[in-house]
Amino acid sequence: MAAPFRIVGLQIAAVVAVCLLMSFCDQAGSTLLAGPQLGSALLGGAVVVLPNAIFALGAARRLSLDGDDARLREARRLVGHGVFKWLLTAVLMAAAFALATIEPLGFFAALTVAIMVQMIAPVLPRIGGRA
Repeated sequence: MAAPFRIVGLQIAAVVAVCLLMSFCDQAGSTLLAGPQLGSALLGGAVVVLPNAIFALGAARRLSLDGDDARLREARRLVGHGVFKWLLTAVLMAAAFALATIEPLGFFAALTVAIMVQMIAPVLPRIGGRA
């Protein structure tokens, strides 16, 4: 799996883990709040994972780097994709707050875990794969 898609895969796995945890979340002692927490966790994870998946698709389509002009174009494209990714994350977050009833624990737990995975995934060892 290519590095950008590896990070997206790890993020999806982490969000699924948070969702499993939220499905057993018991805030009120005897009332199981699986539905609202689980939905919010899925939404929080999607806010980060979807823009990263789009970024990974863009990063996978590379120019052949045979000259300085090509390298400069590739660097500009990569920066542009990164800016687009963060703007899309902000738009999705605003839409989630405006259009859905959010349970803060589930939403921010999944969002935070997905962002943390994005930060640490590049230094994690690869298991059974090539670089």
